[in-house]
Amino acid sequence: MEWLTNLSVKWVLVLVGVLLLARTACRPRRRADPSVTATREFLEASTVALVVVFLLVRPFLFQAYFIPSESMRPTLLEGDRLLVNKAFLRFARPERGDLLVFRPPEGRVLEMKDYIKRVVGLPGEVVEVVPERLVVDGLTLMRLTRNSASEIMEQNYRQDAPVGFTFPLRGGAALIKNNVAVITTGLESSIRVVPYAAGDRIQETPRAVYLNGKPLLTVVFGPVEVSRNLTQWGGDPDLQGRVYSINGDLRLVLARGRKLSLDEGHVLVDGKRLPEAYVADGPNYAMPPLKIPAGCYFMMGDNRNHSEDSHAWGPLPAERIIGRAECIFWPPSRARWIH
Repeated sequence: MEWLTNLSVKWVLVLVGVLLLARTACRPRRRADPSVTATREFLEASTVALVVVFLLVRPFLFQAYFIPSESMRPTLLEGDRLLVNKAFLRFARPERGDLLVFRPPEGRVLEMKDYIKRVVGLPGEVVEVVPERLVVDGLTLMRLTRNSASEIMEQNYRQDAPVGFTFPLRGGAALIKNNVAVITTGLESSIRVVPYAAGDRIQETPRAVYLNGKPLLTVVFGPVEVSRNLTQWGGDPDLQGRVYSINGDLRLVLARGRKLSLDEGHVLVDGKRLPEAYVADGPNYAMPPLKIPAGCYFMMGDNRNHSEDSHAWGPLPAERIIGRAECIFWPPSRARWIH
């Protein structure tokens, strides 16, 4: 069915020509043969159907679209067939939340084909992507970016990509227990994050770090390196703390505050968090604030960490939009309206 969905005009004209030739070959004889008459009627109906559907309806009104990948999970699944409204742009503009089929920007993607993504940002808005954060007393301590199996769909495959990037720390999920966070990084060591109050006593030696007399970090080889720069991991500049490393590997963070908490990844539009109940997971990558140019839209897949979208190749010009997905018509068990 996918090949029929993407049948080009050239092959439609070829099929129409073949049907017309076949109809001409079925000329009526003196005594009309019922089988020949039925064949002519079938060929006539097929020809009219091809002309109407492929040369009138599909180019200007509606088109079927096949979902080939997991980038729109859980909203759309691989194998779903959609009906795409190609005429809506004549009467309305795309709105946030619309699912649009489009041609991605030339030269900015690995494979040129029709995409389907969700409108997240509108012209003139500022969009920012924030990964999972470790927060202390409402201030960001770290942004936890991670590696996925597909390296987040090779989001940084272009060295000159204008928006997509990750922070130096690529960690796993943080676990908070007894107000102490442990971040697994996939390395042999892990990172501990411990809050401290204004009156607490921090003691540092070349081979150990103590908080109120309790050892938090001890080493055998190599001195403990200390820094007060939390911003290199996306930390808030107003947050005070100390960062301890061993041979260049981050091992311990002391943050001034009372309570640690985790904040899942999300998208900011004009500085406000965008509520998105339809996404599979929060993004595990970061993108700095980007103002969307006039006549462009910021498109993202619902399966954020497995989607090649505007965070990798930039805003989408409106002239590359094909249409808006209206409904799933196949398989029958998933048939429903989308818009």
